[in-house]
Amino acid sequence: MVLDESDILLGCAELVRQGAVVQLGMVAVAPKKQGQGIGKLLIRHLEEIAIREYKVETMELYVIWTREDVINFNVRRGFVKTERTKPFPYAELVNGKALRLDLYFVVLEKKLLKI
Repeated sequence: MVLDESDILLGCAELVRQGAVVQLGMVAVAPKKQGQGIGKLLIRHLEEIAIREYKVETMELYVIWTREDVINFNVRRGFVKTERTKPFPYAELVNGKALRLDLYFVVLEKKLLKI
């Protein structure tokens, strides 16, 4: 979680260890604060946590295949688009339904450098 000096939430993300890999997910930055480097700082900080606390060398990120802007943002952060995919969890949708039925996640991966 990233807060400004007034304790206003600027960004957040989830970091989950899955064996030898840490999964980065739910990365979000407040719309009016996007483009100011907050997402970059947040991801960099989570990479440091993954290395120091979780002792892993690989970070994965799942992105819906239609979000080329998000994929490209993360590629610029050092992630590599793999050939792997994950199914979209249609059955887990609670309040509403998907507007399309061809969704899936592409798996991006980043090898973390030791600090």
